[in-house]
Amino acid sequence: MTQVLAQDADLPPTSAQTWTCSRSRIPSASAPPQPPANTPTFTLLVDSDGSLVFAFENGAGGTGQQTYRAKTKLAAGVFYRLAVTRKKQAAVDGGVAISFKVNADYAEAGVYKGAKPVGNDANCELGRHRQGAVAMGLHGTLSQVRIWNT
Repeated sequence: MTQVLAQDADLPPTSAQTWTCSRSRIPSASAPPQPPANTPTFTLLVDSDGSLVFAFENGAGGTGQQTYRAKTKLAAGVFYRLAVTRKKQAAVDGGVAISFKVNADYAEAGVYKGAKPVGNDANCELGRHRQGAVAMGLHGTLSQVRIWNT
């Protein structure tokens, strides 16, 4: 695990990183659950087809959800180092580049040019995604979760 700590410096500002091992995939449709209206949420999950998915509500509030998927499919029973990064880039016309990192490989997922997501006072829940009163959990292990904004 010491090697992992040394690799953290290669992640850009505003990142979330974890080592995770899923025993099974979530039983869902191909899209992540929609957050309740007017609730700014951030979701990082492995979908039923093995796709790494990052989704968040538009900053305008209640106007829709932005969803980005990594092309790499994750297998159940294997540990992966996963990260998602939101990084403002001047060359993208004021947009924010969304990228994934699966183990040592970066993959651009797209550019978000909408309103800036806002914060809230909701609990930070790791390994669980809520849709209203329904909670869906990780069937596996999370290790060394890190979230930062520099």
